[in-house]
Amino acid sequence: GDDGPDAVGLLVYGQSGDPASPHHTDQLDDFAAKRLRPLRFTDEAIAADPDRSHRTVSG
Repeated sequence: GDDGPDAVGLLVYGQSGDPASPHHTDQLDDFAAKRLRPLRFTDEAIAADPDRSHRTVSG
């Protein structure tokens, strides 16, 4: 529909592939507990996400 699909998920290992990063295994506990996170698809849903952050990377 216009609101986009309803979906949940996570990255089993974490948000970072760098073992030195605090985000390397930050989603592992959620995976073990079978806690999935909502996946946002529309601009409105993404903008309304309370956990949203924006980072610009250049170089």
